[in-house]
Amino acid sequence: MRFNNALPVIAAICLSLAGCASAPSKQASEPGQFSRLVQDWQVSGNKPAYPELWSAYVQTGQYENWLEQKNLRDALRSTDGEVACEGVDWNEISGLHFWSVSTHLDAADCLDRLGDSTAADFHESAASMLVTGMLGSGDGLSAATAFEVPVWSEADELLELAGYELLDNYVELDAESGRLYYVLVGNQRDSGTQRHFYFQNQQVLGRLLGVGEVSGEATGDLPMMQQVAFVAGIADQVYSAKLAWAEISKTAERYDIAEQWYQNSIAAGGVVASYRLGLMCLERGMQEAGTCVDYLLDAAEMGYIPAVVAVAYAQREGLGVEADPLMAERLLAGARKRIQPAAIERALAAVASARNYSLRAALDDGDVEPMP
Repeated sequence: MRFNNALPVIAAICLSLAGCASAPSKQASEPGQFSRLVQDWQVSGNKPAYPELWSAYVQTGQYENWLEQKNLRDALRSTDGEVACEGVDWNEISGLHFWSVSTHLDAADCLDRLGDSTAADFHESAASMLVTGMLGSGDGLSAATAFEVPVWSEADELLELAGYELLDNYVELDAESGRLYYVLVGNQRDSGTQRHFYFQNQQVLGRLLGVGEVSGEATGDLPMMQQVAFVAGIADQVYSAKLAWAEISKTAERYDIAEQWYQNSIAAGGVVASYRLGLMCLERGMQEAGTCVDYLLDAAEMGYIPAVVAVAYAQREGLGVEADPLMAERLLAGARKRIQPAAIERALAAVASARNYSLRAALDDGDVEPMP
């Protein structure tokens, strides 16, 4: 699948910094406080508080080793998904990048099968602490309350562990905070509920890019223009950044470039990009309304519920399609089962705003006669 194979943004940072994935383990050269906390926990059972462990972890630079660790784990996995356990030093592997939940779960499973229940319990406890801590750092419902993770691959794992199937992922530059966020759109396996989950890793980004240092501590707040330049530099290679660059270009009123990058994202399988392009198409009057609605319909058919709501609006209003109020209500009834009422209202407001902007622009240009 595209999402499993695409490199998260952190991988692009590593590549831009002379291949940090192949760098020697920071844990080996700079043990420091973090190593002592983990060793005390593992040997004496003194489990540290999550904030203390996180603060010490950020200082280690272990996050630079996430891809090296992933490759080691993949090499241990057979074609049927079974992990080889004999002769594996799980302390060494988990010590490369301690914040990998899946590594600790693999370690716990292997060590339990080998009869080392004490070591298995430690890794199971570590996985539980990491999941609880990362999910406890916010509620993930918005940029303001985003979950904090070290690398965005951990966000994908958390979504899986929470029982959601990934529909799409994208990077978003929040205009209010000036921060980059990694957004996952997922469907709950049991209920079908669809949610957007926001993740941020500004502390790690700040350290990797060598900025955000105040009084010896990383604030993680990167200058907005540096983040814009960063997105521009990785959009060609990183799927999730294509939509971000399209949105940044749209905000800068570079609509031709925005359309190009929406299309680039769509060509790579982008669902949200098709929805956003449909809205921009309506707003700017770029094409006939029916063509704009086709973009929304494409996203709706791929399962993106805000796009379903937008298509319902088009059906109700006869926007680019023949008006069909009954079909519109059926679509909205289905959407109400999948997303929250507030999300329904936001999606309706987004498509109505796009249409009204286009109508006002046409009126100002004299393309539409004002009503008497």
